[in-house]
Formats: sequence, C-alpha cells, structure tokens
Amino acid sequence: MGALFDHCLLCYRQRPNDLISHVWTKGFMNSVRILRLGRMTYKQSYKVQRFLQTARCQNLITDHVIITEHPPVYTLGLRKLAGDSLLWSPEEIRAKLGAEVVESFRGGDITFFGPGTLMTYPILHLKERRLTAYQYVDKLEDVMIDCLEKMGVEGCLGRIPEKRGVWTPKIDDSTSIGEKIGSIGIGMQKWVSIHGFALNVSTELKFFDPIVACGLHGVSMTTIEKELSRKPSSSTIPHQKLMETVSGLVVSSIPRLLGYDHSQVVNIEQPLVSSINIGGEEDHELPPQLVDQLLNTTQS
Repeated sequence: MGALFDHCLLCYRQRPNDLISHVWTKGFMNSVRILRLGRMTYKQSYKVQRFLQTARCQNLITDHVIITEHPPVYTLGLRKLAGDSLLWSPEEIRAKLGAEVVESFRGGDITFFGPGTLMTYPILHLKERRLTAYQYVDKLEDVMIDCLEKMGVEGCLGRIPEKRGVWTPKIDDSTSIGEKIGSIGIGMQKWVSIHGFALNVSTELKFFDPIVACGLHGVSMTTIEKELSRKPSSSTIPHQKLMETVSGLVVSSIPRLLGYDHSQVVNIEQPLVSSINIGGEEDHELPPQLVDQLLNTTQS
C-alpha cells in the first residue's frame, strides 16, 4: 500500500501548482494542522492516517492531527496474544453488538472505539520535535489529563509502567488506581507517528464486556460522562455538546503541550469523508477533493 500512496503523492507533486513550493511558502516548520473529520469508520481513518504519514515522511506536509469518532469497532493491537483478550467470537460481537473486529498496526492490546469515544490520531515527526517514543506517550497522556481537569475530572493519573493511558484516582485503598478513561496505542515509520489516543467521553460501557480491555485483567473502564455524574451538582450534558466541548479542549491542548507556535483547524466536509472507499481495485486512492484538503493545496 505504501508504494501506491507514493504514486498518488507523486501525481500531486507534478501538478502545475507545485505542491512543494506551495507548502514551503506556508512557513510550517513549527505548526500543526488539526483535521476534524466527523464520524468515519476505523478503516477509513487508517487510510487517511497512512496517506498523511507517507506525505509527512516525504516532508510534503507539516505535522497533522486527526480528530474523529468511529462506529462501534474492536481493534487488536500488535502485542503478542492480543487475541486472547477477546472473550466473544467476532461473529457473536457482530450479532449482539453490531460491531466490527479488526486487526491494527498499533502498539498495545485490544480495546473498543465507538460513538462517544473521541479519537485523536497525531501524525507527527517525533525526531523534529526531539521526542522519544516514551516521551511522546507521556505527552499524549498529558493532553488527556489537561482536558479532563478542564472538564472537572480531576486527579487523573498517567505515566504508570505497564499501564499506559489515563486513569481516574483510586476510590479506596483496595486498588492502587481507579478506572481507565483514556487509552493509547501508537505506531511509527521513519520517526513519523500514527494512531494515537482514545478518550472515553460518553462511550457505552457495555461494549467493554466482550474483551479484557487493553489486556489488563480486573480493570474497569469509565467515561467523562460517568465521572461528572458522580458530582452532586452535576447536570446531564447532551452527547453531542459533550463531545464538541472535549474535542475543543483537545484542539487547544495539543499545540500548547506539544510546543507548536502555530496551529490551524480544518473541518473536512462529511460527504468527502464518507466517500473514502475501502474495497475494490481503487482501494489505494482517496477522493481528489479530499487529497487537496489533506495536502493543503487549496486556499483555506
């Protein structure tokens, strides 16, 4: 697939409106573009991630961050025996919960993404940001913790060996940590990251029943919605408004905590996102209008 993406990018480099001169005149050396892609399937998001990763490896674009939401899907990470954490068969999951089970090229074990899970996929050149993989994971945890504090979910923990991600504080002395609220799984090619983090905003927790989430036995999951409901003075926030609020916090936290001088937020129209093809002979191609927006070849 990488060679096909290279071919697609080469076609765009050879256009009369030369892409390389266009992006370099944008002065993007320490900037990040944040793409809001609405709701899309996991496979569609991976296709966009790989396209952007290939472009970033070739230094055609600046760092990017994808923010999206998926229909129900279970993803198996690269950790050995990740499939052992799947307690139901894929057929049973599909029949009872209407969810997909797919293999993923990210680190970690199995987890669930779905409506109410805010997905954030940074496509960053870690070497240019002077970050090791471990420092990068620290930064992603910091972003989630920063957003949670601003939402009133305080005291969350990160940087726990063997239990990466973000956890609520322990409720009593019977456990060292509380429940998991944010998960991280990353991949990398030529120092350019792919995949990222999932923050449980209002995810239906029943979807975690068929799995050992993140391969950690005895761990329970929680959401921002659930944590806010524990507060005596809390009021119910509609799902869409809650997602928009948390998404806005992620958009503001990433440039600040990762040290960017400039950021640009781009809203990709839903029909363009929905038109991404996942099967057939043209599987490698993205819609030309979408490519224009991803590579920033149109005026914004």
